[in-house]
Amino acid sequence: MPTQVQVGIWNVGCSVGMGAPAQTLMNFTGTLVHQDRFRLLQDVVASALMLMPPPDKKSPCIRIFLAPEYYFAKSETEKAASYDAKTAVLKDLATLSDKHRELILIPGTVAYCKELVTLTKDRRLKYAKVLSTNPHNPTPVRVAHNTAYVFHGAKQVFKYRKATDAHELEDGEQDGGRTVYVPGTGPSVFRLLGQTIGIETCADHQAGWLLRQKQTDLDIHIILSASTTFKREFACVRENGIVCHADSSNEPAVYQKVRGVMVPGATVGISDINPLLNPQLAPTTEARRQDYVRAVEDSLKKLPEKGPSGDPLRGPAVQKKEKAYLNARGGKLGVFQVVI
Repeated sequence: MPTQVQVGIWNVGCSVGMGAPAQTLMNFTGTLVHQDRFRLLQDVVASALMLMPPPDKKSPCIRIFLAPEYYFAKSETEKAASYDAKTAVLKDLATLSDKHRELILIPGTVAYCKELVTLTKDRRLKYAKVLSTNPHNPTPVRVAHNTAYVFHGAKQVFKYRKATDAHELEDGEQDGGRTVYVPGTGPSVFRLLGQTIGIETCADHQAGWLLRQKQTDLDIHIILSASTTFKREFACVRENGIVCHADSSNEPAVYQKVRGVMVPGATVGISDINPLLNPQLAPTTEARRQDYVRAVEDSLKKLPEKGPSGDPLRGPAVQKKEKAYLNARGGKLGVFQVVI
């Protein structure tokens, strides 16, 4: 039987890196504590559900929400949060899933690390098998992961760990070799609501991870990324199946396989996300905007106040950068509806 699929995709900036102050502040959500990120996520999920049309009762309907990779990273400059922070995030996500039990919730990835010394003997042995270290380096005491968690009906129903180490730890996070990123090795495909769903993150999609697993007949192929484009040759869906792409740097997108060709889908709703509309986030939002403007002013001090014609130069340049920041900080939400 044909199935309706409604997908809300949020493309908020989540790229993490040790850039200049103005550059790192462009990842607005990365400057927020996890609890504030969760508050913003609640708002965006509610907006997505409001934009989704009433489902046709003649056929089943599946609703999905996606956010980009690293939405729950540690900060705008570091990726791996603590294990306790990860645990708190998952508890919050279970609460949100309980509120919207019909929704398949995949809000980006959670990047975190955990202490090897706190693990059980079996788990220490498990990690010993996958860790390959230079004998001249310190013995790792922490392992890091970048994991997408899938929630439905108030429960975590699946998790997928990124398999490609694409600089998953910034230089300052490696602690002289004591913290090591451990790639995922398990399957990235699961069954839910009668559908076969596959997940890839950024560099995994670039490497054709699902295709290498010989997955060519998925109903739904999900890509969560910080900075990658969709590669049509790596689409792993059946005829009429869909690829859903949530990326920090590109517009929300859904593609459907029609007669063997991946065709872009049109949005049924779109919204710019403004964190100022949440009174709990508004003070932080304004403070971050001021931080950004100061950082931009500092970076543009080498520019003269006026151009050769005598017109103001530095002021308009700052205003242009500030406008870009204001437009980018909350990202864009796109809602799609297809029949598969």
